[in-house]
Amino acid sequence: MFSKPIFETLPIALIATGILLVTFIHHPASMVSGLALVLASCYMIYRRVNEIGVSSGDQDLSPTT
Repeated sequence: MFSKPIFETLPIALIATGILLVTFIHHPASMVSGLALVLASCYMIYRRVNEIGVSSGDQDLSPTT
C-alpha cells in the first residue's frame, strides 16, 4: 500500500490538516483528531523511511579500493 506515489506527499498534507484543526477549531474533538492525524502521518513517514533504508542495502557508502 505504501509503495504508491501518493503516499510520498499525503503525510505532509495530513500533518498540515492536523495542525490547522488543532489551531483554528478550539474544540476537544478537533484537537484529538488533529493530533491523531499528525501522529498517524509521522508513523507513515517513519514506515516509508525505514522501507527506503532497508531496500537500499546494496548502496554501500564505504569507499572501495
